[in-house]
Amino acid sequence: MRRTFKIYRLMRSNKRLRAFCRNKLAIFGTSVLLLIVTMAIFAPLIAPHSPYEHNYALKIHSPSNSYIMGNDQYGRGVFSRIVYGTRSVLQIGLLTAVVSAVVGTSIGLVAGYAGGTVDRLITAGVDVMMSFPPMILGIMVIAIMGVGLYKVIWAIAISLTPGFIRLTRVAVVSIKHTTFIEASKAMGASHIRIIGKHVLPNISDTILVMFALWASKAIIAAASLGFLGLGVQPPDPEWGYMLRQGMELLYCAPHMVVFPGLMIVLLILALNALSDALRDVLDPKTLT
Repeated sequence: MRRTFKIYRLMRSNKRLRAFCRNKLAIFGTSVLLLIVTMAIFAPLIAPHSPYEHNYALKIHSPSNSYIMGNDQYGRGVFSRIVYGTRSVLQIGLLTAVVSAVVGTSIGLVAGYAGGTVDRLITAGVDVMMSFPPMILGIMVIAIMGVGLYKVIWAIAISLTPGFIRLTRVAVVSIKHTTFIEASKAMGASHIRIIGKHVLPNISDTILVMFALWASKAIIAAASLGFLGLGVQPPDPEWGYMLRQGMELLYCAPHMVVFPGLMIVLLILALNALSDALRDVLDPKTLT
């Protein structure tokens, strides 16, 4: 019986993999993410110039053969800074999503499974935090902690975690009274065993979709904070701050805004497409 169940799970996972590979949104999102990850890993080989190299003879220069995306007001290559900027973007998106997923899932599991007073207290705290817009909450955290890459990661993670807690709690509440969980309780299984063996695996699909979606939200928040000058600090390259610098010279050097803006839009579209594809593929109805 156990072997039959394992074979069924393997067939189910293969169906999901085939469905994922046939999904156009999944192909688009995965391709863009692989491209950006490749840029981050091989930045020294891809970027033709150092992101910190000044060439004052080419200040605010339009795209050319040597600088395919032009130069900024200090003569630095926009393309090279975009390539190196992928590193901070991926760090913020990935680490923020991981922190939000771990903390939010843990607290949401406790709230949804325990119920009663614990649930009410956690829900009240989440409601208070969500009464502030995520950007305002992030700015408040940065005002306390200060600026810097990892401080920005913590600020964005704190601002996005309440939403993760709420969604996880809803997913747990929807399954905690199902027959197989009630049967496990009747057989004397501990709460930790029930959560680890039954509850968490059954909400893992929801968590995975939320992870991709929260990564895109983190990147939007990071770009917004960078635009306000509260994100990664110069001279380190960061797409949001590059937008801010370009806005000051929009009419005479539009390339300083267009290329960083396109990269942000492309990455957000890829993550949202991947999130939608995962939601469609992980839907049990698609496996019938």
